[in-house]
Amino acid sequence: MMIGMGADLCCLKRFEKVIRRASPLFFKRLLSSSELACMDAIQDEQAKTRWVAGVFALKEAALKACGTGIDGRFAFHSISTVSSPGGDRQLQLPEALLAELGGELRCHMALAYSDSMASAFVIIERLPHGSAHLDIL
Repeated sequence: MMIGMGADLCCLKRFEKVIRRASPLFFKRLLSSSELACMDAIQDEQAKTRWVAGVFALKEAALKACGTGIDGRFAFHSISTVSSPGGDRQLQLPEALLAELGGELRCHMALAYSDSMASAFVIIERLPHGSAHLDIL
C-alpha cells in the first residue's frame, strides 16, 4: 500500500550561492555525517553544487512522501541518502519516523539533473510482509 509520494525541484544557481556563503553549521544541520564526508571529498565546485542540491531535493521529497513535509519534527541531518557498495543511493529514515509510518517500508527514489535544476521523486510504500526495504529506482 502506498504511503505517499513527494517531489522536489532545486535550482542549481541557488545552491551555488548557498555553498559559497554557508557556514559549517549549516551543512551539519542539512547533511548526515556520512553525507558530510561525501561532500567534503568533492573538489569540483560544480559537482559539489549538483550533489548538495540533489541530496536536498531527495530529503525534501522524502518528507513530503512521508506526509510530514518540513514541520520541524525530523531534522534534515537525521535523514541520509547513502550510497550502497554498488553505488546506488539508498534512503535511511530516522527510527522515530519509521515508527510513525508503521510497518515494513519500501522506498523508490529517482533523481535527475538538467543544466539548471535537480529534481527528485520519492514513493514510499508499506509492505505486507518481510523486513523494511529501502530501494532506489
